[in-house]
Amino acid sequence: MAMLEWVVETWRLEVGRLVGQEPDPVLAPIALARGHAVYCRRDVARVAMALRQAGHDELLAARAAVGVLGLHRLPDGLA
Repeated sequence: MAMLEWVVETWRLEVGRLVGQEPDPVLAPIALARGHAVYCRRDVARVAMALRQAGHDELLAARAAVGVLGLHRLPDGLA
């Protein structure tokens, strides 16, 4: 599912990079937890919920996510 891949990619870019930048392995999980908490407060985190509620229909889920995110159109690759 393209939308789910997009969510995972944004999570990796925004949260995963924080962990990768933390030189202390003891502090890395703290960076992960903080980054994840900040990420989940944003609208993009609601996409996974929209996907579940849409019954795994990619087009319906994408339309639901567009509404949640306030986008003007569907992402490329989805009609």
